[in-house]
Amino acid sequence: MKSASATSQEETSKSSKYRNPALEKSIQSTTFGSTFDYSDQLLTELDVPILITKLLNEKKIVELHLPGNEINEKGIQLLADALVNNKTLTILDLRGNPVGAGIETLANSLQTNTTLTTLYLDDTGIDDDGATNLAEMLRHNETLQRLSLGRNKITATGVQNLADALHGSCNSTLEELDLAGNTVDDTCVNDLIHMLKYNKVLCKLNMSASKLREEAKEKLREATQRNPCFDFTIDDEEIEEEELDNEDYRDGTGSVLSQTEKIYIPRGPLMLECLRK
Repeated sequence: MKSASATSQEETSKSSKYRNPALEKSIQSTTFGSTFDYSDQLLTELDVPILITKLLNEKKIVELHLPGNEINEKGIQLLADALVNNKTLTILDLRGNPVGAGIETLANSLQTNTTLTTLYLDDTGIDDDGATNLAEMLRHNETLQRLSLGRNKITATGVQNLADALHGSCNSTLEELDLAGNTVDDTCVNDLIHMLKYNKVLCKLNMSASKLREEAKEKLREATQRNPCFDFTIDDEEIEEEELDNEDYRDGTGSVLSQTEKIYIPRGPLMLECLRK
């Protein structure tokens, strides 16, 4: 049986020899301090060291869009380590990647990161433990403005922890939170209302396609209407559950897109990137 150190050495050797000509060619044409979009290209954890070295360290890109790839927990952990001291990346899009338990490492690294303002983690398998990790990150992070967690496995427990982290003086930067398509029930509504009462920074909340009953929805509508500038979305709750369980993605308006026309639309004033299959 191989020792742990021997296995680690073999993995390091494999990683150092690994090449991805298509990825490296795309990186070569990327200009310094720009945006890099490599959606639906089957990237794995083996590609992450290339992304870190060539894009984050050398090209010092400001936006990294990697939706629809296959970067797993191990790859996310590598990326998280690189973000601890990164001073240039402002937008990270990991939608549709199997993040798994890697969310804990990522959340820990972002506690001290001072440049990332937007993080997309939709459809990455995040559960309540992951939401709790992110809640703890929000208590310390002073830069993140947009956090998108749509179509994950977060329940009311995870939402309660997020709401607690955003209450009052715990966080003073997050402006947008997307929780659409999670299995959230009424037990978190009072926590959200309490958070909304004291949080003066959050101005956009998406709770579409949740499991909230109409009474709970109405309470949230009333709580958000106290601020005429608050953008609260909960009106596409009629979407059928089976539509959320397929491979479709949702655009910025909440409309479901077919598999034949996936359009990745980062919410907010960001560049629109379309991929048509």
